[in-house]
Amino acid sequence: MTTEADAAVIVVGYGPVGQLLALALAGAGHQVLVIEQHEQLWPFPRAGHLDHEVMRIFQGLGLAEEISAVCDESTEYVMFDSAGRVLRELPRRWATPSGWPASYHFYQPELEAVLHAAAARADRVTLLRGWQVTGVADGPDGVAVTARRVADGEQRTFTAGYAVGADGANSAVRQRTGRSFTDLGFQADWLVIDVRLADGVDPGIPSTGQYCDPARPHHAARGHGRYARWEFMLLDSDDREQIGRDESIWALLSDWLRPDQAELIRRTVYTFQSAIASPWRRGRVALAGDAAHLMPPFLGQGMCSGMRDGATLSWMLDLVIRGISHPKLLDSYESERSAHVRQIIDESVRIGRVVCLTDPVAAAARDAQLRSEPAVESPIQPALGPGVVSSRPGPLAGRLAVQPLVRAQRPGAGGRTGRLDSVLGPGFHLLGLDADPRRFLDRRGAELAGRLGLATAAIGPTAAAPVHDLTGVWCDWMRDADAGVVLVRPDHYVFGAAARPEAAGELLAELEDRLCLV
Repeated sequence: MTTEADAAVIVVGYGPVGQLLALALAGAGHQVLVIEQHEQLWPFPRAGHLDHEVMRIFQGLGLAEEISAVCDESTEYVMFDSAGRVLRELPRRWATPSGWPASYHFYQPELEAVLHAAAARADRVTLLRGWQVTGVADGPDGVAVTARRVADGEQRTFTAGYAVGADGANSAVRQRTGRSFTDLGFQADWLVIDVRLADGVDPGIPSTGQYCDPARPHHAARGHGRYARWEFMLLDSDDREQIGRDESIWALLSDWLRPDQAELIRRTVYTFQSAIASPWRRGRVALAGDAAHLMPPFLGQGMCSGMRDGATLSWMLDLVIRGISHPKLLDSYESERSAHVRQIIDESVRIGRVVCLTDPVAAAARDAQLRSEPAVESPIQPALGPGVVSSRPGPLAGRLAVQPLVRAQRPGAGGRTGRLDSVLGPGFHLLGLDADPRRFLDRRGAELAGRLGLATAAIGPTAAAPVHDLTGVWCDWMRDADAGVVLVRPDHYVFGAAARPEAAGELLAELEDRLCLV
């Protein structure tokens, strides 16, 4: 670029994924310009579920307490037959790697308000509202994003080193840069209804309920506080206009509510579908969230997957912008994340096909199979695809690292108790079982650790350990994997592990190669 750029990164879209990217990049010290077409935060809910890993991401931003205040823990995921009998209960109370409860429900305007307040406090985030992106030009030295102000049609071009399209399923960035969007074979129209319950009203629904009724598959879920949501699959015989009217909606809700018991907040027909973009990143322009992938909502993982995109992309962009890594590091973003999200999409589609059966004979066979199958102990937890992940054998590389509750000893100043990520701080973590891996680094390894701001620690099962694993979860995790040292990335995924702490230098040497250092 011949003139000074407007920002290090332009983020297009100011939903939760765009907000996360802005906060993470600004927190790393980079100027971020966010371009959003709407003048105000969108006042209606869309997403409604986040999981333990997303709460861990919020923890890293220092926002877990504020986010928790606008969430309710979701403790049940129950599948019912047409008579209301339980077919299957999916896990919601399992012990998670992140150390947070497995599942939460929220009301999206409340969650976005928390993230917006954090962005408003961040000195390095500039938000432009009411601007529609009309062009994206990617050059060797930077990217130029052209936008039109909705209010008066004014056109402006904004420049940055990189741009990220986090602007949803109809992404202007994806369209303006000619990315393909491949349909993965699932599509169904559902009527989505959000309500605010009157004081004291209990509709008698579980945290999450899937009603596998072939007459009309439907879903009900509690949100935060007095909010709740119902979703009804549309049938070929439905009049699309009529079914969205008040009288039709209250007829559908009549098993749970009367009109005087709740306020209708939103009603919309939404197409549940599965699709994936290609490529996610070309040159200096990347996609994240619904701009990069879509999935049916039966696992509640759409927004969660987008937040994982943001957590991974932000640390990679940070290294590239700071000149530590070559831009080819960003090639790993799609190879890692698309493989991960594709497994979640496939599982969401599988459950969707189970739920959406409308043939009574097929539904009866499904019900019998679900009743006969053993209970699921924990949900799908995919590994990352190839990228910045070690090729050393073992079960940990590419998997989400465990976060225990720990007490860290500080000579002469007592100790600090908290979740591991918060005690060690952001960035790469090199952790040894009862041994500090830094002792085993040569000069080159120590220099790389310093360059990356890598934290090391010895974690042990006793109070005498420098970092005491208060629950034993982390130590058991390491022993089960026959690991003595583990290297964890800033997005909390394991780069690699080795049996002996003395191999810490070998892990760092491999990381050095994978990070495309300059």
